[in-house]
Amino acid sequence: AVVDGLAATAQPAGACLLRCDWFVNEAHGEAIAMTVYRDEAALCSHLEQACHSYGCMAELCGQIEYEVFGKLGEAARRLLPVDNAVTLHFATGLSDARSLAECDCPAVGAIEIYTRFDIHPGMLELFKQLGAQLFQIVDDKDSGTLRYDWFYDEANLRCVVMDTYADTQGMFAHMRNAHDAHEKLLEHA
Repeated sequence: AVVDGLAATAQPAGACLLRCDWFVNEAHGEAIAMTVYRDEAALCSHLEQACHSYGCMAELCGQIEYEVFGKLGEAARRLLPVDNAVTLHFATGLSDARSLAECDCPAVGAIEIYTRFDIHPGMLELFKQLGAQLFQIVDDKDSGTLRYDWFYDEANLRCVVMDTYADTQGMFAHMRNAHDAHEKLLEHA
């Protein structure tokens, strides 16, 4: 019911709220909400309108974590319902039009994978070098990869990679093409 209320609150934002998706795993009692805003003003507007709903959600949940992908100004930071939001800054993405850094949302039916890496101390540069190799693989071999965006937190200890594939064939092709590079990457995170 609270999720329905948050979704209803998002409707008046119109084109300012580009995406409001909820994924629920009832067996484990967890949910992930993904909201994408046109700009910081849209984020602030939605947070102000949904203040009551977020308060109700906080009463129902044992833990709420926020990860913000992109720059977050003081006004939005003050409106977030938690004080400990992690901000991750865009580092790099696909160089052509397949990247969602330049698109509003993925294609209907696309497969999205969000991977969080906790980088071992002193391994950042090696991690980034392997990341560059992965981008080369995606550019050279992955025609089914629509998005491949990398974000790093301010301390450069966490990296979140957002992949979007056109379909399962595109996802499996990437997994095959990048298998060796993924194995090496996991040695550093």
